[in-house]
Amino acid sequence: MTYSSKKGISSLAAALLSTSLLLAGCAGGQTSATAASAATQTAAATITSTAVSSAAKTHTSVTAATETKRPETETTVPESESEVSQTDAPGTAAEMTSPAAQTPESAAQTDTADTDDAEVSVTEAPETAPAPETTHSNPAATEAGAKAIYFDSSWEFAGNAAITSGAATLYTVSGGRHTVCVNAGHGTAGGSSVRTLCHPDGSAKVSGGTTAAGSTTAIAVSSGTTLSDGTAEADANLAVAQALKSRLLAAGYNVLMIRDGGDIQLDNVARTLIANHYAECHISIHYDSTESDKGAFFIAPSSDGAYRSMYPVSATAGSDIALGNCVINGLSGSGVKIWNSGILEGDLTQISYSTIPTIDLEVGDRASSHNGNDIDSIAAGITVGVQSFLP
Repeated sequence: MTYSSKKGISSLAAALLSTSLLLAGCAGGQTSATAASAATQTAAATITSTAVSSAAKTHTSVTAATETKRPETETTVPESESEVSQTDAPGTAAEMTSPAAQTPESAAQTDTADTDDAEVSVTEAPETAPAPETTHSNPAATEAGAKAIYFDSSWEFAGNAAITSGAATLYTVSGGRHTVCVNAGHGTAGGSSVRTLCHPDGSAKVSGGTTAAGSTTAIAVSSGTTLSDGTAEADANLAVAQALKSRLLAAGYNVLMIRDGGDIQLDNVARTLIANHYAECHISIHYDSTESDKGAFFIAPSSDGAYRSMYPVSATAGSDIALGNCVINGLSGSGVKIWNSGILEGDLTQISYSTIPTIDLEVGDRASSHNGNDIDSIAAGITVGVQSFLP
């Protein structure tokens, strides 16, 4: 994904607010988030306890689901639409060991997604064999302790989602007290040709990116970048997400994996709504499209007054920032390079629709190394941050 520090909100009031939240850091973990938005945490707990119970009744027959391939043709977004390059201010690419000491930057939105249409080889079944039944796709849900999670059209804001046929996977561990949503960004074939409302209430975006400020609709899941070594961002995101899943499960957390393979037919609205109903926080993994090896940062809600007053942003903004600070501190402690203050502001679909603490986490950019050791350090750092936020 790509963000521009030359766009967005830069008012003194915004800087003071974000700086205050950064200084608070994650010393109080979930307590800090509660102080920032008590109503959000109560709602998140209620959502977790009630939605999972409801889901258990609704989806008892989905664990034997088999994969369905849709013959979609992906529309590639032109470079001028899908990428808005960020210009680093002098000196901002240096590694930070104390991100809370800086003031937040403002950012423009880029909701991007990379897609790979897999070639499917079909073998004709013998005449005596019955034709296989076509069902929802979620091979991962056949694993022990894994359950397929489907989109529910009765959910709040569900009418704004356009791509909803895929299934996420919920992994549970014995004694797991908290559930974390890990969202490997991008990877929805055909997502570039579909549009969804930027905001639940249909209002216009307050900052620009792939979709310009003032627009009311955005590409549902648009094309991601390609890392300098030729790796598709969607694949790099998935590698980090799967390493994070393993770390969190080992630490005793249940994990909701939005995408656990090459493609998932869930748009950004649908992904967020699933997270809202099955998890207590939502972390989306991305790599930025700049090439300065700038380091990691997260996207915080724009401090624009109208945006901050819009529901559900009005109920979650404080806890979003608290979660982001915890994760950035965890990454810094694990030796991961942090860009500038570790925070940018923006108006993202994910933030706009989330009723639980959520962050878009850029773990590096196109020039960042992403070998096994790098990915493990990132996963370890995020896990430390989650442990601080949800002890």
